[in-house]
Amino acid sequence: MVHEAAGDRFGNLEINAFSTFVVTAKRRAATEDLISRRGWTGIDVEEVWQMPTIFIGSLDQIRADLRARRASDSACRTSSSARTGCPHSPRSSAVGKTPH
Repeated sequence: MVHEAAGDRFGNLEINAFSTFVVTAKRRAATEDLISRRGWTGIDVEEVWQMPTIFIGSLDQIRADLRARRASDSACRTSSSARTGCPHSPRSSAVGKTPH
């Protein structure tokens, strides 16, 4: 999506992402707390767990999430679904907007 929108300017873009990592034995409670602190509405913990830059859980859970997302993202890059809604694409995770 970004590549298409940028067109010829894509090579000049600097693309960054910041991730949130919360190591906890209480994944659901920590996720609910994050939703509350960020002022998100209309979103549940399952949706947060699918966000490409949010990692909450035990070290083993976070490791498993990273591996699953890497595999999924690799599959998206090699298929036409990259433009139409891969599980961890920015388009599919654009829910729960933070109020300004």
